Amino acid sequence: MEENNKHSVQDLLMKKSGQALSLLAGKLLCIPNGEKIPTFSQLSDALDYSRGTLQNAMGNLETIGAITLLKRGALGTFIKDKNIALLLGCTGISYISGTMPLPYTKIYEGLATGLFDTFSSNAHLSIDIAYMRGSGRRISGVEKGQYDFTVTSRLAAKAAIESGIPVVITKDFGPGSYLSGQSVIFRENGITSVSEGMKVGVDKSSLDHVRLTESLIKDINVTYVDINYNQILAFIEKAEIDAAVWNIDNILESRSNVNYIPIETGFNNDETTAVIVTAKDNGIMKTVLDEFLNVEKVLFEQKQVIAGIRYPNY
Repeated sequence: MEENNKHSVQDLLMKKSGQALSLLAGKLLCIPNGEKIPTFSQLSDALDYSRGTLQNAMGNLETIGAITLLKRGALGTFIKDKNIALLLGCTGISYISGTMPLPYTKIYEGLATGLFDTFSSNAHLSIDIAYMRGSGRRISGVEKGQYDFTVTSRLAAKAAIESGIPVVITKDFGPGSYLSGQSVIFRENGITSVSEGMKVGVDKSSLDHVRLTESLIKDINVTYVDINYNQILAFIEKAEIDAAVWNIDNILESRSNVNYIPIETGFNNDETTAVIVTAKDNGIMKTVLDEFLNVEKVLFEQKQVIAGIRYPNY
């Protein structure tokens, strides 16, 4: 039956009205089950196709089982049920693209593995993940439509939203899913706090790193040095900076001899929580993630990678 539907979708998309069908399917993907759909006059204005063309497209979607409608007379027509896979097929969406931090810790490796495996096991969608530093850069890519989603800390996502960037948090993986905690790394042994006159490294492309650094420094008179987050240790060793906020997982996994102190950030675990961010107007992607992304499965695979039970796969 699924194979027959697949051929039906391909046949429908090849017709002259295929573009109207595709746009209508995308519109319907964004409407939750149980909610009223726009009238054909409203759909005609929104999609720039005639009412007759859209009525025909709606009938075709019902025929192939992509959507089930409930007509309630003067109250309007409501969505009773949707076949997300078939509707996606009608829109032509077969893969999604995302970004996340470079997987330089076990937690990131586990998160990447969980995301990759979740979508790889899905017959309807494949996934392509680009790994890049800087939450600001990653969120900007989503805003501009270069990527469908990005993984950031909840702290970075909130900072972007508060600044007016039109993105939303679509999935939340909970505390400890992004990192174990934060620390401050120091150039000199025996130092336990940031003091006046220090040179403090900060990666300005990272929204959360900026916020964490500012919350640590407060009114202390320091010199900020703009650096690449991945070069913090190198700058410390070369004495080009005196201190910087650093992911404690880096230290616990491979740099236990570095002078550091764990810090309480006061951000209510926003800095340790991984979230998925999508464009505010991308309702299709929210539907896709709600349908196909299992948060519990991702977290289970992340824990397996962290525990060394399975090899990373991303």
